Amino acid sequence: MQRSLAAAGVRTVVGGSALLASLGLTDRVRDWDLITDMAPEPAQRALADLGHRYRRLGPSDVFSSAAAYCFEVNGVSIDLIVRFAINTATGPVRIPATPGATWRGLTMARPHDWALAYALMGRPEQAAALTRLIENR
Repeated sequence: MQRSLAAAGVRTVVGGSALLASLGLTDRVRDWDLITDMAPEPAQRALADLGHRYRRLGPSDVFSSAAAYCFEVNGVSIDLIVRFAINTATGPVRIPATPGATWRGLTMARPHDWALAYALMGRPEQAAALTRLIENR
């Protein structure tokens, strides 16, 4: 899916539980989070052009991303998150879609970006696991 989106002009990185799995921090991927820094319109158009039936996720108290789309490929749930941002008491914090390592042919997000994301989302176990990994490198 990441390659198909890239061929359509939408560059993404993989974050969330798939990033944790790529680093050996979990055995279970809940869903696949693809993050892009591009504008919502081209991302949505790419999904449509690729023939994916998707739904746009609504606003949330936690997230202030520009857009998020949920779709399935071969029974696997994928979220395409556009300009990923998390609400905080002092305003939204952007989490960039900066490429990190490659895992199984996928371009993964950087662990330190997701350590911050998990901390801001109130998921301390994941944030701590990533922070320990970063500190031990």
